[in-house]
Amino acid sequence: MASTSDSANEVRSVTKALRLVSALAEAGHDAGVHELARSSRQHAATVHRLLRTLVAEGVVEQDTGSTRYRLGPLVLRWADAYTAATELQRAARPLLEGLAAETGETVHLMVPSGDCGVYVDRVDSVHRLRVATAVGHREPLHCSGVGKALLAFMPVEAQVRVVASGLQRYTPHTVTDAEALAAHLARVRDVGYAVDDGEGMVGVRCVGAPLLGRGGRVVAAISVAVPAARLPRSAIPALAERVVAAAAAISCRLGYECPPRDAGPDGHR
Repeated sequence: MASTSDSANEVRSVTKALRLVSALAEAGHDAGVHELARSSRQHAATVHRLLRTLVAEGVVEQDTGSTRYRLGPLVLRWADAYTAATELQRAARPLLEGLAAETGETVHLMVPSGDCGVYVDRVDSVHRLRVATAVGHREPLHCSGVGKALLAFMPVEAQVRVVASGLQRYTPHTVTDAEALAAHLARVRDVGYAVDDGEGMVGVRCVGAPLLGRGGRVVAAISVAVPAARLPRSAIPALAERVVAAAAAISCRLGYECPPRDAGPDGHR
């Protein structure tokens, strides 16, 4: 029978391995032992030992002829199993594809995760120059169109927690003042969509809208992300109409009580 100390050691080993896999995912490129040791805040010897086990299990793979590593095929199977199993992904995917085809731009799907958001699906733009955030990436909610669309419709206590956790500045345009953000979110609730004008990344514009489930609770958000050179500010309202329409259709699929087709523009709020 395993002792308490043995069980504790096993838990610590699992935690270290998960931290390492997360560091590799966040890196977004092949990474070496020392880089992973720094990003996961672990000793290089520990990282090297864990990598050998993770490679053997298919969680990580080593680049042939080098000492660099990347996520392995097992992680992709896990991701596919997760997204395929969710009601949200099944309901949203056809409409995400339709919105991407209609606009020609990248469409993202985000769900809340603690005080952040996580991208859980994406349909890429047809253009070579595109905006594409990796599925699985965690991001603060105050600096993107999709994040602000989520945040604006979350309960007040959740909004307070996000503000209290700190509004980090990513570009000169990021909203970092609590009162300014509150006014901004009120505007989002009024019009039904959020705009990111270079707030998370300079040169990118994004329009997001919330997805509502049963009882009107916000469960996710979608967005269209575009290089600013292809989306002048004058074109944002027309794009917003398309995003809001797609979000409303997905919300209906999620069990939200949809208004009659001839309802006014605020009929679903």
